[in-house]
Amino acid sequence: MIITKLKGGLGNQMFQYAFGRSISHINKEELRLDISNFDYNGPNTPRHYQLDIFNIEAKIIPPEKIKKISWINKIRPYYKKLIIRERYFHFDPQIIRKYNYAIFDGYWQSEKYFIDIKNIITEELSLKKKYIDEIEKNLINKIKNNNSVSIHIRRGDYVNDKTTNLHHGTCPLDYYHRAIKIILANNKKSIFFIFSDDIDWVKKNLKLLHPSFFISGNKDYEDLFLMSLCKHNIIANSSFSWWAAWLNNNPNKTVAAPKKWFNNPHQNTKDLIPKPWIKI
Repeated sequence: MIITKLKGGLGNQMFQYAFGRSISHINKEELRLDISNFDYNGPNTPRHYQLDIFNIEAKIIPPEKIKKISWINKIRPYYKKLIIRERYFHFDPQIIRKYNYAIFDGYWQSEKYFIDIKNIITEELSLKKKYIDEIEKNLINKIKNNNSVSIHIRRGDYVNDKTTNLHHGTCPLDYYHRAIKIILANNKKSIFFIFSDDIDWVKKNLKLLHPSFFISGNKDYEDLFLMSLCKHNIIANSSFSWWAAWLNNNPNKTVAAPKKWFNNPHQNTKDLIPKPWIKI
């Protein structure tokens, strides 16, 4: 059995699922999800389990079973060896090996962990039809039938939560203007679709001279789905828009991503951004 511990928001959970799914595929072992972290209400942004919106193939281990860990007690002498914790942020090739049973605890933010089963991940992290049916059809058609470009501006807890702000910071407006110029160089008739958790701030501060639509009032997974439908993507330093761009199936897509992902210059993010994407 392969168990992956889920934590963080939707984008983080998607990375943890994709990683666990790849390890389970390699080992031909069942994947289980540990969602017990969401029982904790700490000082940071409240999080909850969100992967049930996707067509995933994994069962949740009941929280009471995790709390009691009676099945772990039987093998307590080997417990530490069974828990595999992420050693550093960039890709760790030593993790990809044979396991009969293991619990994985980390963020695993690199496509290198699961790129070999991209078709499986793309299919299983597709939104269930009942959720797609709730999204405005005119907006879906407008995105599909134009040279659409998504722009994601992450603010929210990146601005309002002191700890999160110190860790992540936000992408400056100059980053977005430079990314827009790159997109327009090859796609002059682009239409921009702007997504943000602070859309009023964006309307006041991001001035565009090209056709654009500010998207608001959606659930987060609806925004992720709509961004993934765009022909091209300008992402924030956020795993949320990273996944929207990664799930974009346009073979000729241009994706602009920030070079600076964290405020900490020593955090090694060399394996985070896929090679075809443009770092700015």
